[in-house]
Amino acid sequence: MKKLTTLRLVLAAAAVGAITVVAWACGGGYEPEGILTMGDHAVISPLRTTFAKDFEKAFGSRLAKEKTEDMPGLDRASVVAGVISAVESDCQKRGIKFDREAKTTHHPLELSLYLASLETDSHEAIPLCERILALPPEQRRNLTAVAHYRIGRLLMIVTDWEQLTPERAQVRMAAIRDHLNATKQAVKDGYPDICLISRQCDGWIAYSQSMIGNALTLERLGLADFGQALRTYLAMNPREEASGRTSALHLIAKLARDGAFASCAKDPDLRKLMTIFICAGGGELSTERRLDQSTTDSYARSWVKALEEAGVQAGDDAWRIANLQYSAGEWEKCAETLRGIPADDPMAALLRSRLSLRNQDVHGAIASLKPAISHGDTRLLSEYMSSASSRDYIEYSGYYLQADAEDRDSWTARARGELGILFLKNQEYVSAMGAFYYSLNERDAAYVGECLLTVDELKRDVDQSWQRPLMTGGHPFVDSGRFVPVRYEVRHLLARRLFRSGKWEEALPYFPDDVRATARRYVELSRKAERWHFDRVERADAYWRAALIMAKQGDSLIHSDFGHYWRSSESWYVHDLEIEQTNWHERPDLPKLRLEINNWKIPNSYAAPSDDERQRAKNWIKKNLDKPDYSHRIASYAAVDLIMKAVSHLPDNDVRGSQMLQYAGDILKFVDPKAANPAYRTLAIRFRKTPLGSHAWHKHWFSREDGSDDPDLLSK
Repeated sequence: MKKLTTLRLVLAAAAVGAITVVAWACGGGYEPEGILTMGDHAVISPLRTTFAKDFEKAFGSRLAKEKTEDMPGLDRASVVAGVISAVESDCQKRGIKFDREAKTTHHPLELSLYLASLETDSHEAIPLCERILALPPEQRRNLTAVAHYRIGRLLMIVTDWEQLTPERAQVRMAAIRDHLNATKQAVKDGYPDICLISRQCDGWIAYSQSMIGNALTLERLGLADFGQALRTYLAMNPREEASGRTSALHLIAKLARDGAFASCAKDPDLRKLMTIFICAGGGELSTERRLDQSTTDSYARSWVKALEEAGVQAGDDAWRIANLQYSAGEWEKCAETLRGIPADDPMAALLRSRLSLRNQDVHGAIASLKPAISHGDTRLLSEYMSSASSRDYIEYSGYYLQADAEDRDSWTARARGELGILFLKNQEYVSAMGAFYYSLNERDAAYVGECLLTVDELKRDVDQSWQRPLMTGGHPFVDSGRFVPVRYEVRHLLARRLFRSGKWEEALPYFPDDVRATARRYVELSRKAERWHFDRVERADAYWRAALIMAKQGDSLIHSDFGHYWRSSESWYVHDLEIEQTNWHERPDLPKLRLEINNWKIPNSYAAPSDDERQRAKNWIKKNLDKPDYSHRIASYAAVDLIMKAVSHLPDNDVRGSQMLQYAGDILKFVDPKAANPAYRTLAIRFRKTPLGSHAWHKHWFSREDGSDDPDLLSK
């Protein structure tokens, strides 16, 4: 029979030493399934901040605030239209006839030369603009500023820079700056400032000081002034896609690519910007992408060396410098820098933990993380989940960890998550579960509570430490009348485990308020169904009503989070163990992943499970995943099992029994046809004389008709 579902694994490989990262997601999004699935990546990965927010904090107050909509466009069409309008207006003032198409009268010479310059290449356009400037002032009254500006820009974009001798390059650079400064002077002298081009001159002068050609070559020729260029960009009015922010990013990215680290280390503004840039792994623009980790590490090594050679102290950027030292593999220097940072700083704590782990010191790593969470946010999960951003509290990209440097709660939550991994290594399962819950790694917490702790261990911890529900204000996981997986609530997890083990009365106090009544009703019906002295139809009715509860709300009663996953179709799908690397819609089974992670090429030395954890996970898998019967932990299977018990108390060919079996088929026939087969065979043999049974007999499967879900089916 064709396999219905497949465990699909998507591997994304990158190199930090020998680190390879696994990633998977639901739907079209990218969402790692908790911190445990990351292996070593989770506890020794580099840290990154976000460039945009770091830049805003460091330089935002220095950016020009003029609204871009107040500025005319600078595209070719806008400038040409502005030139023609200026010439036409001037002709009208002087009583001179002006024909835009030049059919009846010729254009003024300055306009003709300008338009001709637009129809040729840069080398030929420059002399045409020089001819404009050679005209008497009264004949170039409209295009003096434009001609200077155009010559300056054309000299910048000609393609023979690499062929120039140093002397000729210096001459050309001087000419560029002379013409751009002449543009500003012409406007001061009263010549038209078409499209406000004079406001662009300082930006282009800065560009000539920093962006034309290789940065090191500009330095060697004495033509560079990177610090002044940056400060010019910051003060520059935003216009179209150009702004101080984008120009600064382009500048620092180019300086890094060209290896101009020594120069940047000498300038306070460039030093701040370069540190931000590398610590963030670049920035996002259409023409500037985030850096891959190998490039980031290479830049970090060069930058750390440049700062050291310049004698620069860490200062306000101590955490970022320490992080770059970590990326560069300078472990001792990183540790030295961290000594000046408070122990409760979560980002510094994460780095200290990483350094300890690299020395195989798990206890030291735990000790490093604990101060960072002692005063951290301990809001309940319901409060976290009240905001849309809470589910994306930290970003995984590639194999590094990235978050806003100012978002202390995010880094604190991450510290808790990593602490959970270390607790697991020390076999401190109760502490690990709590750390995972409060780091919003709820699936990892559920793994500990479901697969590692015994029921008695879990109950003891819940009674001591989880005396009230995490969720307040009602149950947040109800969707279209059906309970969505509720792995986020530790008391509810205990309730489900107790309920599955048959300890119904013991389980009831731990269910959420809006589930407890359902659980109590299910218990009443189940007990009634087992009373042998009751009428057979009465017992069938009790089984049937219990089956409907299990089919529609059973996930809230017995759901186990592993071995299957939730689908929007409101069905549970059971995983087989085939591994493919082609699909992003299914997630690996965490208990199996923890045991087989190395087989799946996820490095797992620092974050590896202990022998005791492995044994506990194996025991859980043997008890829950290796059994062919899923009715003890999957609601849909349990519902079908109850229906089979119900129809066993009904006479052959009872129409009501056929409707119940058809409903059982509706539950499993698409999900697991093999599991639905007993219901089909019973329908086709025992209820052959009913319409649904006759169809099953002749067509060898269930009808397309819906079965009944009427709870009063047997009592009417």
